[in-house]
Amino acid sequence: MANTNFIVKNAFEPFAVRDGNLITGQQQNSGAEAAKLIIEALGR
Repeated sequence: MANTNFIVKNAFEPFAVRDGNLITGQQQNSGAEAAKLIIEALGR
């Protein structure tokens, strides 16, 4: 995959990232972190 950048943390640790309008979390433990980024993206 050309021009692909993978960012990861340790397994089962909350972790989410935002790249423009794309917001994604790592594993099932990242829901709260992803939600914070969504709220931030909505400007609230």
